[in-house]
Amino acid sequence: MIVKGRKAERNQLNAASICLLVSAAVLVVLPSSCNQTRQNVYSKMVELERPEYKGKDMPEEKIKEIQEAIKRYESVADRTIEANQQLGHYYKLLAVKYLDREMYGLALESLEDAIFYNPENPVLFQLGAVCSARMAKSAMDSQKREQYFLRAEKYYNRAIELDARYVDALYGLAILYVFELDRPFDAAPLLERVLRIQKKNSDAMFLLARVYVQSRRIEEAIELYETIEETSTDEFRKSKAAANRRQLLEGVV
Repeated sequence: MIVKGRKAERNQLNAASICLLVSAAVLVVLPSSCNQTRQNVYSKMVELERPEYKGKDMPEEKIKEIQEAIKRYESVADRTIEANQQLGHYYKLLAVKYLDREMYGLALESLEDAIFYNPENPVLFQLGAVCSARMAKSAMDSQKREQYFLRAEKYYNRAIELDARYVDALYGLAILYVFELDRPFDAAPLLERVLRIQKKNSDAMFLLARVYVQSRRIEEAIELYETIEETSTDEFRKSKAAANRRQLLEGVV
């Protein structure tokens, strides 16, 4: 069985979409309710032509040319957009199925394709970061390992740029800093942001307490363990927090 490469797969899908478009011989006539949309398209098309006619009026024949182009190609353009939206859905579905099977390298490739079609979806970047970190752990070459971890960092940061309250991305990046990149102090502000959003997030509290201990902020770590004891409904977590707090009070770090 021959496994197709990612580029070949994408080309095949694009070709199929184009064939569907070319085979559509009849253009769809826009209803009157779409007049405003068409007017907006016309205005933008005129704006695209303005540099050529800067400082002077656009000729009547050019205006007619733009209007004719909209009539002729608008429905084809809409179908092309719809086809590419479907490709975006395909790559997202493929990534999810690869993730379910822990095929992180292939999932990462599919997520990169999905990002091409959906470049402002923070979830795609967060999942890309997870896959990159997983691939780093499997890399035998130290340079490649580092590249994957740095790639994960960039993906997490992009997810946070797109959604400043995205807890999974904030916490994931903090994990990366503490356990993989040896930058625990960079994790503290991220975890503090998580706790401003989710005040009872015990995972974030445990990790932040660890960072505080490394920073010699012992009193703040003790306060976090006390908060876990008071707010957690998980007996194991409450017990672990109590044990950690006692060790700090006894000077065992």
